[in-house]
Amino acid sequence: MIVVRNDDDGEAVRGCLRLFGDVTTRELPGPQTLVRPTPGATDQVTLALDLLVALGKSPETLAADRLGSAGWDHARAWLVAAAVTDLVIDRAHQLGAGRLADLTGLAGWLGCRLWLIWSGGGDLKAAFAAARAAGAPSVSIVGEQLRGLLPIPPHIDRVGYRHEDRVLPAPEFTTFRAACRRHLSPREFAHVDECYLDAARRTDVWMDLHPARQLSTIPRHQPQSRCPHTSLSRTTPRNDLCDTTLAAGSPREERHQP
Repeated sequence: MIVVRNDDDGEAVRGCLRLFGDVTTRELPGPQTLVRPTPGATDQVTLALDLLVALGKSPETLAADRLGSAGWDHARAWLVAAAVTDLVIDRAHQLGAGRLADLTGLAGWLGCRLWLIWSGGGDLKAAFAAARAAGAPSVSIVGEQLRGLLPIPPHIDRVGYRHEDRVLPAPEFTTFRAACRRHLSPREFAHVDECYLDAARRTDVWMDLHPARQLSTIPRHQPQSRCPHTSLSRTTPRNDLCDTTLAAGSPREERHQP
């Protein structure tokens, strides 16, 4: 187990994870996997679904399957099938002792390296205690060391990178906000939602500046949508954007979430 101390949530670690995630998600599932746990979730079922999503499974399909407690066994099976060697958990400091124990036990069972990105706070002692209980060696490194130690698969530099290969995810952008609304306190959700809506606005601005690429980046099953966070048509005035971001956070949408 490698604990990556990133107390200031620094750009060195964020940039490394962006590159790692960009490279590893081009072909899923693969031996290097980046997991972003659902904020505020404390149960094993949600963590199992987060693992399956990281392996390339569709959140919509997982919600329809209603795996329940069987989700952990499914996640273990897919991790074995993918021959995972490096399991990277972003913002692991938000996980409780039980989930840290699940992950360290899982990594020991798989025989893979477990990277915990620790961005301040949390129960760090519980992480090392979980490693000792699993009989796994553990080490702590600073964020600046991550780029030189994390095995990033071979990749093509971003020079000349084709934007047509980058498709906006149909479900993840909306299910994230709905999950935050369920799990976080009103104050915490308000902070996350501010960042979420800012990203949505900047997405629309980018699409306005790149009209030739709009059709290639919008999911095909949403032909009348600007981007996944809203049910606006392309003819809706931009001034109405903030008042009509309904799809991701409405109670109607949340009822469809697991």
